Amino acid sequence: ASARCSDRKGPLTEATRWRTAFETASSLWDRLCKEAEHKQAALDAATEVGTAVQKSVDRQRAAVKDAEEALAVQRRVLSKVEVEAARAAQRGREAAEQTRVARGEAQVADDEERNT
Repeated sequence: ASARCSDRKGPLTEATRWRTAFETASSLWDRLCKEAEHKQAALDAATEVGTAVQKSVDRQRAAVKDAEEALAVQRRVLSKVEVEAARAAQRGREAAEQTRVARGEAQVADDEERNT
């Protein structure tokens, strides 16, 4: 009877060791899967943030480009306005000179008429 008990104990002990090893491996696998899921979730979140940042950078670059184009247009308009203002100032100086000349001629004519 004792020989049979020891025979049974051997296979049961071996089965218990295998079961324990399997449970340990299963538990480790579950932990690794959960850790991998957490890391994947963190990676997904970081990817979303990176995508959002890239979109923001792209929008800012487009806004800068638009602002540069608007500034270039304003500079061209300002240049034209400055040229036109310079021409108008020159015309004003010429008109003032013509007015002085005309007044001088009128004064001379008045003086001649008074003297005669």
